[in-house]
Amino acid sequence: MVEQLAMDFIVETESLAELIRKSQVVSIAQGEKLGVGEGYLKEKDMNWVITKFHIEMYAYPSPGDAITIRTKPIGFNKLTADRLFEFHHSNGEAAGIAYTQWAVIDSVKRRLKPIEKNYGSYYGIDRKESRRMQYKKIEKLEKAKYQTERIVVKQDIDSNDHVNNTRYLDYFYHSLQEFESLGWERLSTLEIAFKKEARLGDRIFIKHQDGNETDTEKVHRIHQIEGESGEILVQIESFWN
Repeated sequence: MVEQLAMDFIVETESLAELIRKSQVVSIAQGEKLGVGEGYLKEKDMNWVITKFHIEMYAYPSPGDAITIRTKPIGFNKLTADRLFEFHHSNGEAAGIAYTQWAVIDSVKRRLKPIEKNYGSYYGIDRKESRRMQYKKIEKLEKAKYQTERIVVKQDIDSNDHVNNTRYLDYFYHSLQEFESLGWERLSTLEIAFKKEARLGDRIFIKHQDGNETDTEKVHRIHQIEGESGEILVQIESFWN
């Protein structure tokens, strides 16, 4: 049986980044419970990093709401692993889901390393039976309709000395709010692909473009976060009610 863990929280802000940070707390707690927590990772020179998101929101929680976040791994493959997070209101109503893709970084050499073949066994998953999620290919931003820029500051940096992935959610959302009134409560679907890392002092550009989807009643937008030399750091595609 695949191991899963649920934890209860009180929502503090309207930010989706908060939900993702709380989700990471649950996944870390599960690793600790099963013997593959921070001590195990440090001993193996391993760091888990998120590489992709697929998020669907059905009934967005408000500040003060009690929610339950439940998580379980879906599969462990050679270079990536997939994990599901489910968000529920205290009355059992589904608030949303997040499918996430992860990779392992060698914390010393700072490069990708294969996932240990028996890693899934800690969670009750045999690699031969592992599922692999298929994530949507995000449309490339062609020409920005509007953009903002910012400098990476110390509070954006995590223990790996690069920008914490949840901060990119804040970057894109706060930038978008300068041009459009699309609150988190209107979010329907969000696709994210993390490409490269930004570090302290880097100048980054957050760009936005109207999406090409015409067969939907939802508001469709393409977003891209770039470094100063134009390299793509993060690709984002969003749909709003």
